[in-house]
Amino acid sequence: MVNSLFPWPRPYEIIQKSQRGETLTSDDLLAVKSVSFYSPIKLLGISRGKNESDKEIHVRTTYNLLRELDESEDAPDTLSNNDKVWVINRLSYLIGEVVRRDPAHSGGIEDLINGEDLQSVTKKLVDNAIDDKARVFVEHFGKGIVLRDLYEIGKEPKGREIRESIDYCVKSMADGMTRFLERGPIQTKEQLHDYCFHVAGRIGSGFLNRLIEYKDPVKGKIIRLNDNLAQKFGEYLQLTNISKNIRTDFKENRRFFPREFIPKEVSYEYMMDGKGVDAESARQKVLNDVLLLAENNFDSSVEYIKSIPQSLSGYRAFCAVPLIMANRTIQNMRNAGAEKVYRGEDIAIKMQDNIMNIIDFAHYIVKQENGKSLDKFMEEYIKNPNKYIFTDNEYTSWRPNWVKTA
Repeated sequence: MVNSLFPWPRPYEIIQKSQRGETLTSDDLLAVKSVSFYSPIKLLGISRGKNESDKEIHVRTTYNLLRELDESEDAPDTLSNNDKVWVINRLSYLIGEVVRRDPAHSGGIEDLINGEDLQSVTKKLVDNAIDDKARVFVEHFGKGIVLRDLYEIGKEPKGREIRESIDYCVKSMADGMTRFLERGPIQTKEQLHDYCFHVAGRIGSGFLNRLIEYKDPVKGKIIRLNDNLAQKFGEYLQLTNISKNIRTDFKENRRFFPREFIPKEVSYEYMMDGKGVDAESARQKVLNDVLLLAENNFDSSVEYIKSIPQSLSGYRAFCAVPLIMANRTIQNMRNAGAEKVYRGEDIAIKMQDNIMNIIDFAHYIVKQENGKSLDKFMEEYIKNPNKYIFTDNEYTSWRPNWVKTA
């Protein structure tokens, strides 16, 4: 068993690097803002099969582009909703312009990087960044490194199609975010589903599945994974994220829990901070309702992973880590109880398992028995996820039953 399969730069190290005037890499940008996706994206390369393409740069680039949109939506109230919509639309337009540039016949994209659109967007986001991590991310994004990555992808075989699939997801997320900002707090379950579909579900069907199709034929055969399963997987992760961030979102004036889930006599504010029995009851009910929406997508998410060809071990590991992390996070929220979740206590909203154990397990299980072991594990995991806990003591006790090497 390993403690780490790869160096994992910590956000404070990256912030210090920026403060020293050093130019950050795309990998730095990924690490400074993502605890959840840094390791799965690294596993795309580290865990990949013998004949599997390395998709790390493609997924990292897409994540960083979407993260920039997130920083726009998540900016504090010092940036008005109208300004946020303007920033998101400008970014979406700019990314589309990069995608439309033909690397074989154009003079590059430096005019776009140095142009007024990116510079004005960057200034607004830097001036209104919520913390140092956000400030460092948007500042260095504004220097063009992620856009250059996107441009370079166009030089690959199928590069045009890959960039267009990335642009499709950017446009989808921008659409979902701007509709949320313009409409205001989510009122219905259908609106929540629509939001999650645009900002997460379509990433699975519109980008990840297409990336497999373009990059990883198996024995000469194009692989077309199920788009509906991919969308449900994305929505599962997004609903988990919304649930654990209820306190942060409320403080920053984002309301994702549907109003129709809350009893009519209870306001959103009273549900969040009320001291009465009715407020406590509302908190328990609404959290349970949203978690059930997430859990309704769990079986489909497992089926999606099982449907990935066993030879694509890197992509299987990439999917397995966030699936397990989301499941363990939901179980932790349920065990901690609604009161602690709504207060935003770390013990309730942060997975108590050791993430490095999950990474270790995913990396080795996808190679065991040429990939068959992961399918067997998923069949067992879907029956009783609580049987597989990734705290150090628990993991050490059951790991040998599944991983026979390393």
